[in-house]
Amino acid sequence: MIGVITYNVPHKKTQDVLFRLQALGYDDVVCVAFPFIQREKFTPLVQHRITGPIDVHPSTLCMRLGYGYTEDVDLKRYDKVLIGGANILPKEVIGDSEIINSHPGYLPFVRGLDSLKWAILKGMPIGVTTHVINENIDGGLIIERRFVDVGYFDTIHSLGQKTYALEVEMLVDAIDNPNRTVPEFGNYPPNKRMPHRLEVEMLDKLNG
Repeated sequence: MIGVITYNVPHKKTQDVLFRLQALGYDDVVCVAFPFIQREKFTPLVQHRITGPIDVHPSTLCMRLGYGYTEDVDLKRYDKVLIGGANILPKEVIGDSEIINSHPGYLPFVRGLDSLKWAILKGMPIGVTTHVINENIDGGLIIERRFVDVGYFDTIHSLGQKTYALEVEMLVDAIDNPNRTVPEFGNYPPNKRMPHRLEVEMLDKLNG
């Protein structure tokens, strides 16, 4: 049985992961909904992430797809657990089952938030990584890493779309991928949200 961690509100990435699971024939799937916690809103200069979920509660969507839905966050019952959407997970649920995340950065070089933007600004590899989560931010065993194809005419928005599509694809692919590799962190601390002044520098570097 596959668990998909999500919020108890509509969420774009979760919806796309569920659609892909169904398209590929996965039928024993349950959405595990954690409470959505409203945090202080940060408005970037450039919104490169795809947003705007279908306005359908996840319980209703799961019913229509023939999937289960629960707000019981006991993860031990699932063979694999995928993160569709989540805040930082409580430490007590980590280790109950293997929890897989698709991170929009090429680990270990780009960890934390706004990974695409930081990769561009710092000249780091642009890519996506699936990994097993642990108590460290983006620090668990690596399952797979792929580079994002960067073309001459790409913009921050097109790169955001490519990265997002790869996240969804790789997350579902990770279900049957047996690879587990210990990451080498090096001197790559996790990033926070990119401040506006650095967003301007990032765009100048991308467009220069």
